[in-house]
Amino acid sequence: MRQHPIPQNILDVEFKLFTYFTVKEFAYVATGTVIGGLFIYLWTQNRIPGIVAFPSFIFFGGVGLILGIVPIQDQPADKILSNYIKAINRPTLRVWQGKEMKLKMKKRENAGRASISEIQKNRPQQVSLADVEEREKLEKIGEMMEETGLGQRTAPQPKKEQRIIITKENIDQYVLPNVKVQLVGTINMVLVNRQNQPIANATIIVKDNTEKPRLALRSGLKGEVLSTKKLEKGEYRIEIKHENYTFSPIRFLVEQPVYPVIKISSL
Repeated sequence: MRQHPIPQNILDVEFKLFTYFTVKEFAYVATGTVIGGLFIYLWTQNRIPGIVAFPSFIFFGGVGLILGIVPIQDQPADKILSNYIKAINRPTLRVWQGKEMKLKMKKRENAGRASISEIQKNRPQQVSLADVEEREKLEKIGEMMEETGLGQRTAPQPKKEQRIIITKENIDQYVLPNVKVQLVGTINMVLVNRQNQPIANATIIVKDNTEKPRLALRSGLKGEVLSTKKLEKGEYRIEIKHENYTFSPIRFLVEQPVYPVIKISSL
């Protein structure tokens, strides 16, 4: 029977230097030797001690020698190291994505996009620095009220307690006369007791018609409560709390940016 030679790819044969080392093997050995020799050179210049220079020379020279000419399981050491790194970084489990799997993946992507768009719709609007400061003030006042016991829920007040309603028509009944103060905010008041003495350190919370706090203020030494924020037109509810005095709830109908200083007496 006639024999036929098997074709071989002669391009896979690597060129060898010095009849033994290939170019790659010689590069590994030379690189390790040069790096190790650098430490020996630094030792001869008295820049590093010998306890560092000689172990470094042996380590880098050995690494270059192993990568260059020492085979592991009939394969070059650099190839073994490369395959090991690939096996760690690449997944070993692969899933076939047929038509059903592609449909499921597409449904998941659509559901994810819908949830993201829903979050973007419900994302709160940007707030100004003044709103952030007002929110922090409200939180601090809430903590203070809880510490002093003012924030605890109490039994409902009897119906005989009268609610104060302030509108544009009857505000003259509450305006404090002969007060010359340049006002900036919408709501400004002075708190006094039955003896017409000022009440200091009272907490004033202004809420809109949705029960959302819009202002948090505190009375001064003379009972003054001056705000710097202008409120939009609408109906607001004012709650005044003090550990020694009680006040009727106030309903304030705002129809203009700034109102004069009003006088509010305790019960």
